[in-house]
Amino acid sequence: MLVEEWPPAEMLDILVHPDDTLRQLAEEVSTFDSSLRDLARCMRKTIEKNGIGLAAPQVGVLQRLIIVETPELSLAIANPVLVSHSRRLVSIPEGCLSCPGEQVRVPRWDEIVVSGYDLHGTKRSMGLTMLDAIVLQHELDHLNGKLIVDENGVQE
Repeated sequence: MLVEEWPPAEMLDILVHPDDTLRQLAEEVSTFDSSLRDLARCMRKTIEKNGIGLAAPQVGVLQRLIIVETPELSLAIANPVLVSHSRRLVSIPEGCLSCPGEQVRVPRWDEIVVSGYDLHGTKRSMGLTMLDAIVLQHELDHLNGKLIVDENGVQE
């Protein structure tokens, strides 16, 4: 099996609140090509040492693309949609690379089902629980121009 040779991923600059780009609605990904895969690779590199999730708007790209890197999950998902969720809400202290120094407890569903597309345009659906579900919901907020500082949650 041949392994594709990718150029080295570059770290991207993360936009910080109150940058106006963070408040904009991200657009659907319509082209699943090498530039999308390059963006995803650079986003992964950007959170490699400090972070478990990143949405494209946080790096100034208004596309509906999310990266999640937790101990249980490595995921790049385009055009994610929350399909269903549990009835149980949990809240843990959440930080955000775009809101340095902020810690907020945001109520989130502890189990979700999300659908979207992989980096080649294949439709996928998956169930996520606890930390993975929380991270994905946090990043979904970014795609809709919402930040943890907007929440009525408890500031830590």
